[in-house]
Amino acid sequence: MGHLSFNVRDRLQEMVDGDSSVLPFYLYSGHDTTVMPFLDVLGIWDGVWAPYAALIAIELYQDSSVFHPHLIFIFHSLSRLLSIL
Repeated sequence: MGHLSFNVRDRLQEMVDGDSSVLPFYLYSGHDTTVMPFLDVLGIWDGVWAPYAALIAIELYQDSSVFHPHLIFIFHSLSRLLSIL
């Protein structure tokens, strides 16, 4: 799980830093046995087994009124807004 989480973190950080070589969209796929540990790494897994066809969407936004980018994590009906520190 470390490789995936580090890769996602690195891509997001490169986007925040304005790296022009970063693609605007990345897609990773896996199974329920990937989804749940990834949610756990993010600190948002509730201990419930991921349902069939579960997905995690991570979107990076820049609020024009502040200088901090924000991440939105969506896991089916779970949505969280977290700041990048």
